[in-house]
Amino acid sequence: MNTTETTKTTKELFKEHVKTQTGFTERRAAEFRVTKEKEEKIWKDYFEEIKKHSDKFQLVVTPKTQNFDVNCYPVDENGNKEYSSGYITVKTLEVNYNIFDIKYIGELPPGTQKYSLPNVFVEEHITYGRRGFGRTNHGYKLKIEIDYKPKYYRTAKKVVELFNEFIESRWESHRIKERQKDTYTRAYNLLKEKFKFLPVSHQDGVFVVENYNDTRVFLFFRENNLGEIVFSVKKVEVRPEHNLEKLVQSLGYL
Repeated sequence: MNTTETTKTTKELFKEHVKTQTGFTERRAAEFRVTKEKEEKIWKDYFEEIKKHSDKFQLVVTPKTQNFDVNCYPVDENGNKEYSSGYITVKTLEVNYNIFDIKYIGELPPGTQKYSLPNVFVEEHITYGRRGFGRTNHGYKLKIEIDYKPKYYRTAKKVVELFNEFIESRWESHRIKERQKDTYTRAYNLLKEKFKFLPVSHQDGVFVVENYNDTRVFLFFRENNLGEIVFSVKKVEVRPEHNLEKLVQSLGYL
């Protein structure tokens, strides 16, 4: 066999190798495309169901591209692949697809961090048997994850209900904090008005009114059912060097 024939044969063998690898890679790319198209339909179908129960969610679509390289090894005159020479990429197949995210777009309490919200997405629900043996795929479902605890549902109604309950709990916490701030402000203003010339401070959840003789009165405060601020004495601090007789007599006049 002369050199020209050997080179020609090697090229032909390499072309056959490229053809085989291309076919293999095309099948992988096609399978990937079919999977992503299926997932896209499932995401969109579930989101359409979510919209029936709430208009406070948005489906965010992000285009992506997956590359599938056709990698081939050089071949010798006998058609054997020369793995030690390393492969070469003869072409790249591109598959365009979309990934999705379901975002909450309703109003949130001030200061709420987006990362603290429940995650809602579509995922295959897979369970495992006892001790990790056995695997069951229950198909694609809506998944809601609250405080890292996932739950799967085939319909959107329960997912929306759970999400709304979470949001309402955050709003209630916000309202409680606002009421507490309002109660504090009203209580402080009342004490400042009542004891105009005495220092009033707040520490450890109670107000402290200081007299100029170094006695201090610690006061609890709350709002009653009528919306009025009510104070109660937690404790009274007195310097040990106070005149005991005067102190006792003064307390007797209360």
